[in-house]
Amino acid sequence: MKNSSMTILMMAYDPYCDLWEGFVKCKEKYWGDCEYPFVIATCDDAAVPKGIDRKIATGGKMEWTERLHKALLEIDSPFVLLMLEDLFIDKQVDNKRVTKCLKLMEKHDIGH
Repeated sequence: MKNSSMTILMMAYDPYCDLWEGFVKCKEKYWGDCEYPFVIATCDDAAVPKGIDRKIATGGKMEWTERLHKALLEIDSPFVLLMLEDLFIDKQVDNKRVTKCLKLMEKHDIGH
């Protein structure tokens, strides 16, 4: 079961779908022990690669910020880590450190 204290949201643009599989492969390689749900926000009903826990189709006729807002409204976790499809993880992520940062954010009511 995934940790619901944070959701990883990848904002995606369907014409760049050729990047998605590479992004997911890098995430799995460098953050294989990630315990947080991984969500992709697509424009329409595009097929997504394995390794993504949920897809939110926001609609393609909106501006990027409107799509982001719509996706955020569908996420219940108190924290969201926003990632972009063309910024690949290229170093090992320390999952314990991420969890420690989240706990500090919760303890001190840090929102950003």
